[in-house]
Amino acid sequence: YTPLDADNEHVLAYLRTDPRERSAEDVSARSVLAVSNLASSAQVVTVSVPSAYAGARVRDLLGGAAFHPVTQAGKVVLTLAARGWFWLELETGADRG
Repeated sequence: YTPLDADNEHVLAYLRTDPRERSAEDVSARSVLAVSNLASSAQVVTVSVPSAYAGARVRDLLGGAAFHPVTQAGKVVLTLAARGWFWLELETGADRG
């Protein structure tokens, strides 16, 4: 569990890495970005992820939808519905082979 900076006080964001696969420092391990909107209205948020994830593909774990990749500055921009949440897989170049 790694808490992440979000530019919106109504949003909680953290990164989970499967410890059974590799160490937390190894970004080729399966990594999930969890983002939750705690507000009763829709919110836009920019989440800062570690720079090792720059360029990573972002994919919804439940529906499979693709999002914009992580920027080179390590940012992910999302719009969340009221009380909405996402579980997003961050797929790095190492994951793609």
